Amino acid sequence: MASDRELLKQISDRYERLQLLSSSAFLASVRKEQEQQARRFGLVRKIPAIFREYAIASEAQGCYGVERKSMWNPSKEKWNAREWCDPEGKGEHSVTWQAKVTEPGDFVLYICANFFGNEMNLLVFDERGQLKGKSLVRADVEDVYALRLRFEAPGNYKLVITPPDGKGGMGVVAKFAFLVPLCERTKEK
Repeated sequence: MASDRELLKQISDRYERLQLLSSSAFLASVRKEQEQQARRFGLVRKIPAIFREYAIASEAQGCYGVERKSMWNPSKEKWNAREWCDPEGKGEHSVTWQAKVTEPGDFVLYICANFFGNEMNLLVFDERGQLKGKSLVRADVEDVYALRLRFEAPGNYKLVITPPDGKGGMGVVAKFAFLVPLCERTKEK
């Protein structure tokens, strides 16, 4: 009978240790999620406040306006984001920002976005409509993304987020983005 009690105590102790480990892992996961959410909310507030002068509004094709309280809204509009959902790829979708670059150099494009696991193209066109840059962007969760761009010459540029073939997929992007010269970004830190 004594050995049964010892075995029962060992099993009970092991169960308590596993419960404690499980609780610790869950608590760590919740804390990490809260920290990430706090970081994102902080960026959603700070970027428009610090870089207000670099805000650029978008135009959209094949998208509809939605209200996303979790995305920045410097103009205080009801529909502060552009969204599309086209799993069958029947329509063309794009979000375009017009940007005036006065000095060549490196820039950071801040966007709030979620592409729900889809890859999107970021296309950069000059004022003559020539493609100057292309990169794949992945936004698996709604967050603030910083995309580095280089402009070789002053001018008017179009920055376009679109599915790889221009059609299909789903995504949501804040109406406003912030195109910040890299030298300005380092001064603000």
